[in-house]
Amino acid sequence: MHRPKFKELFESPKLLIPGISAGGVIPASFDTTGVWCNHSLNCCVKLENVVHLGSKLHIDWKTQIDEKINLSYVLACITSRLIGWYHFSFLSDSLGISPETIRLLPIRKIEFLTPSNRRLELLTRAQDLLGKMDSTGLLDFAAARLTAIPGEADVVHDLLVYLAKQMIDLNKQKQSEMKRFLGWLEGILKLDVDEMTGRSKLRNYIGDYQKGESEVTYAELEDILYKNKNKLGISLTMRVLWRRFVTNMRSRWRSCVRSSQSWRGRMV
Repeated sequence: MHRPKFKELFESPKLLIPGISAGGVIPASFDTTGVWCNHSLNCCVKLENVVHLGSKLHIDWKTQIDEKINLSYVLACITSRLIGWYHFSFLSDSLGISPETIRLLPIRKIEFLTPSNRRLELLTRAQDLLGKMDSTGLLDFAAARLTAIPGEADVVHDLLVYLAKQMIDLNKQKQSEMKRFLGWLEGILKLDVDEMTGRSKLRNYIGDYQKGESEVTYAELEDILYKNKNKLGISLTMRVLWRRFVTNMRSRWRSCVRSSQSWRGRMV
């Protein structure tokens, strides 16, 4: 957002980018619901959705509008480690992310030149490589498309759009699994997670692959419960009931971790 505020910034499909980030990547999310937000978030919309505002935008832009560009392509680029490193190394010497620095990110302009049949064929080939977890083959494939004559960078655009949508779906699965497990835990313990010592670890027990954070171990989970023993709806001295709960919790935790490791492998 930042300075001028127009309904098009909120009601158009957009990327939401926090104004501050402590990590080495730029966090961003894709919104199509028309949510309104305050100055703590930067709204990134496609130029054709705001170009009619003209001088009200207070920006100097000289570029052709290409409606074929997909915002998911921009999302994949912005949230990459490379772009994050570039931003915090050359564009911002602090934790701040602003519209000015976002506009300076080196995101490749795409020329859509590849015939539709070949473009679909090549995308299918890339998806096969992705399904086989062949990262080397996928990088070689992308390099070949970027150096092809005539250019086939639009195929890489399509691949990144596909990857971004996969990431969004996987993160939805991750959030759903976390909500399910924590909801079960709260119901059994009769205690809100936010009232527990160690709640930040519990809230993010699956970890964050982009920050290199691994899952909370089962020993850590037990330690958190022990530290909250005086708040729990189940007494640690009721051995039979406690043993039954621990067995159930261990089974559910292992299931969550297996899912997490599967998502992590596909995300990385």
